[in-house]
Amino acid sequence: METHASTLLWRHPGCQIQQGRCNDSAWPATAPQPLAPLVPAMRPCPRTDSRHDMPAPHATQEASTDRLLLVLDLDETLVHASEVELDRAADFRALSYHVYRRPHAERFIAYALANFDVGVWTSSGRFYAEAVVAALFPPQSLRFVWSSERCSISRDWTTGEYLNRKRLKKLKRDGYRLERMLAIDDTASKHAYNYGNLVCVREYLGEDESDDELLRLMAYLDRLAHEPNVRTIEKRRWRERLSLAMP
Repeated sequence: METHASTLLWRHPGCQIQQGRCNDSAWPATAPQPLAPLVPAMRPCPRTDSRHDMPAPHATQEASTDRLLLVLDLDETLVHASEVELDRAADFRALSYHVYRRPHAERFIAYALANFDVGVWTSSGRFYAEAVVAALFPPQSLRFVWSSERCSISRDWTTGEYLNRKRLKKLKRDGYRLERMLAIDDTASKHAYNYGNLVCVREYLGEDESDDELLRLMAYLDRLAHEPNVRTIEKRRWRERLSLAMP
């Protein structure tokens, strides 16, 4: 029904996102703080390698059409990786990690590749990213694979912590427009500067085999695919809006 569609794609002038994992109920009213003038060395994070600052071998392909670009996160979005095996065998190994596909990941990836331009951007290290991508995606199917060296570092002035941010405007040089770009990620804080482009998914920790987040996401993306400017669409509480629009 038309009323359902208007509810699902409610437009807004702008919104902010909170630090940490996806949480639709408590987003702060203040804008992200500016970059710190001096950034100390950061501790190595899990799944980063000692050469994380080297240029990635995957050159970004320029946009050939105005198809919507999906920028996919890996960890806790499409997969869960653990240094120790869970109570079931891993789906595959990446470096020293046991990696578990999120339920319906293969179906979601096939859907995404058929309908959108798709790239991967993870804040993990390049070698880990390449190993996971090789297990998940067909060869040469992605527009780009970006890892931690592409992230920007900024400071959380509340905690003093330095965080990796994914600044989507870096993709503009390759012909992509922010108005036709969506980031799919479980960690909202990494997109503090892309608030209008984020679809925040619930984190996947490898244990819930009944997880249907990717099935819901496919239905939601169908409704955004032809929007001329996805940044004007309110995407918080997208699951509830989707439920209202479903028959």
